[in-house]
Amino acid sequence: MHKELGVEFPLRDVFRYSTVEEMAAAMERLEIGRSRLFRLQNLASIIRSLLLRNVSIS
Repeated sequence: MHKELGVEFPLRDVFRYSTVEEMAAAMERLEIGRSRLFRLQNLASIIRSLLLRNVSIS
């Protein structure tokens, strides 16, 4: 799946869902969750950088 669709999808989930539609919905939820996590990690990094600059300036 990763090679063909560019989506990391656990093998156990391939067997968990009985239709392609259910599997596609699960993949979409995974991607949305990963996207949110990535944005939160970037935000945390920016805040950390700003805090370190503020501490260095003081």
